[in-house]
Amino acid sequence: MTFNLDTLQHEPAPGPSRRPGRLTTATGWNTFVNHVVTVPELKAGPPDTPVPDDDPRMLYHAAMRIVSTPAVEKALAACWQLLRASEPRSEGQLGLIIDGEHDTGMTVVLRMLGRAYQGRVAARRPKDTGFVPVVHLNVPPSITTPADWALLFADFFEMPYTKNPEAAPVRVPDMTGPVRFRLAKAQTQLVLIDGINRLSDANTASAFSFLTWLRDELGLTIVYCGSGARDIVQAGLRGNRIAARTANYRSPYPVITTNPIPYTENDPETWLTVLRALDKDLRLHHHKPDTLLDLAAYLHQRTGGYITTLSYLICEAAQLAIETGEEAITRELLAPLLVGRNDEDDPY
Repeated sequence: MTFNLDTLQHEPAPGPSRRPGRLTTATGWNTFVNHVVTVPELKAGPPDTPVPDDDPRMLYHAAMRIVSTPAVEKALAACWQLLRASEPRSEGQLGLIIDGEHDTGMTVVLRMLGRAYQGRVAARRPKDTGFVPVVHLNVPPSITTPADWALLFADFFEMPYTKNPEAAPVRVPDMTGPVRFRLAKAQTQLVLIDGINRLSDANTASAFSFLTWLRDELGLTIVYCGSGARDIVQAGLRGNRIAARTANYRSPYPVITTNPIPYTENDPETWLTVLRALDKDLRLHHHKPDTLLDLAAYLHQRTGGYITTLSYLICEAAQLAIETGEEAITRELLAPLLVGRNDEDDPY
């Protein structure tokens, strides 16, 4: 299965926030899914004219398109294969685990596969405002009971309930039943759960009891994402009773692992492919093609191969190049930026 990420990109939402809104609400998620990148034209303005923060090129470089990595492509293919195999089954569907180090692109992979799936299923059916194929949640540190989980789903669907301590009544209703009804009515098929690492050990059993009930009741496919997600999901799915019977229990959920991108003698191409994509997307007047490739070793040393760090560094450098009028990314321009700097002795 081949996926073209060029059709799955986004641009900043209009208005002062420049964001699509919270992706943990249906409104914000759908804005994210439906937005595409608007590439600004390279127009020469009057000399010595300050560039405002809302200049189209400044906004563009703050939210450039997602660069594909092997982890992204592998996750998209694996998720689609799982969903395709699970769709006709009456029993609870298998899910997927996205694990890895922080800032290696786990959340990017999660959101892109949700976006790819929603785009594909939406294209196969008439436009239906009640159809919500994907739900995106983010686990808060304080979650403890099934009722807490139900509120996350209720927040996504923007269902009315009271959790404002200044409002009356102060008591928050149990939304478990209404949420189950809403998921069924919306024909939701895929649930993305980010930040599963925030789930405490004491609350793991309760959480997975609720989530697997929803899965089995509604035929959902659930994707769990977070650092250490493999062990958390394994512990949650097996439970103490199974653990007591066998120490060799292994969850059938496939695991996608994100890692820092290497740049070695054996594998230089993965890093260069990412840089080549970023380089091609830059919109700077004096930019020379393959400039970032010429800086490959420096950029890898600076970022450690972490895609989040690289993305922020390049976006910030591009904005600085526009602001200063240099209109090109150079090592000298990158040097004073704080992103990716860990050496306190290194002069800014």
